[in-house]
Amino acid sequence: MKFSWRLPKKTSILILDTAGSDIIRELCGTVPTHILDREKLNVPMLIATLVRGRKSMREYQNTYIRRVGPQLIITLIDNDLYFLTLKKRFPAITTIAIQNGVRANYAPRSHYGFFSLLESTESPSCDYYCVFNHRVGKQLSRIIETTPVITGSLKNNQFQSNSIQAERFTVAFISQHPPRSIPDSSGGLYFGSSFVPDRDFYRADFLVANYLARFCSARSFEFIVCGKRDQDFGHEFNMFSSAIGDHQWTYAPRSSDFATYETLDSANLSSVSIALLATSFLHVVRERHFSP
Repeated sequence: MKFSWRLPKKTSILILDTAGSDIIRELCGTVPTHILDREKLNVPMLIATLVRGRKSMREYQNTYIRRVGPQLIITLIDNDLYFLTLKKRFPAITTIAIQNGVRANYAPRSHYGFFSLLESTESPSCDYYCVFNHRVGKQLSRIIETTPVITGSLKNNQFQSNSIQAERFTVAFISQHPPRSIPDSSGGLYFGSSFVPDRDFYRADFLVANYLARFCSARSFEFIVCGKRDQDFGHEFNMFSSAIGDHQWTYAPRSSDFATYETLDSANLSSVSIALLATSFLHVVRERHFSP
């Protein structure tokens, strides 16, 4: 754990945690922003929290927010349950959650899926929830008091394409391989109280990859697997190699934050499309709240 000793400055926009903060800051333009970094404890705020007789991380964050006094709090960690309780505690502050991944109801712990946790949280809410599509927005707004805004993926929206279209028709598949060896894993995921071992949960990936490789081979298409892990993690390549067999394919390990986007952009068929709505929406909010 790191520590900081300076008092946080009063700021118009507070970004909750460092994840995606560079992207959010770019969208906020010249409006002052500040990051509440939960991996770096602010000692004055910690002392102020303890003096008030509070000892939880939630109360530390509440103290921090009172000190900064923002008009707007934004997070890219949209499944943060603490964030979804802020509106009740700070009703005058506008809160925006930005979806940063698939939201489903499975987790490494029993009854710990996102939607299960939401249902056990008292009155979760935020002003706006930037979502990938209308189905996610509809699902979330059943549980969260919010206005869903369809923006697509914010990170994808910020992607600057420099890729060249492949000569052959290319199909790209996005891997979701976990950071462990699946054959050696004793882990898995829970759907409610039902446990699904890793080897069963991720089997779908390898079945689909095998089908796509056969499909592309029969039509002389190029087939690429976009790795979830970097090239030093050999388990991912080995598993797909075993699943695909003798069919032609290319493995593209994740070499940077935008490596997958580059690969997908050069392909003719993939599961990701570029949208610009998130950028537009945040600019509208910025102008509405912070224009002179």
